[in-house]
Amino acid sequence: MFTTRGAKILDGTPHYLVIEEMGDIDSIEHFEEIVNAMTEYSMKKDIPSTSIILNEKEAGNIRYTTLLEKLGYQNTETQFFYQRDLLSLDNLKMKTPFRVKSLEETTREVFIKAWAEASVGSLNASTPFSTLSAENEF
Repeated sequence: MFTTRGAKILDGTPHYLVIEEMGDIDSIEHFEEIVNAMTEYSMKKDIPSTSIILNEKEAGNIRYTTLLEKLGYQNTETQFFYQRDLLSLDNLKMKTPFRVKSLEETTREVFIKAWAEASVGSLNASTPFSTLSAENEF
């Protein structure tokens, strides 16, 4: 499995590899080293899709974005995240109550069905590897 110091990596081998958080980067050379290592790993494992998700600070670093473009990566989307504390709502009305369960308390089939229903219409429904079935993705 591909790893790097402090990074959050989604290893969907053999279908995809995504770095969601780059982790501790101390220089442009270190950033380039991580990207090159990811590329080499993906080629060695014959992984067809690799993605790097930059946070706002990293995306604002022209040296990082220029390097990624030089290496053939393309900026495919911009995301904005908004959050609201639902516990602060006085009159939260739900159609039906729900209960949170850990994966150990449910089956793979129930999880995949819930994930598919929850992702309809969301950015997660149109990821770079959306051609995969939910079973292959997770």
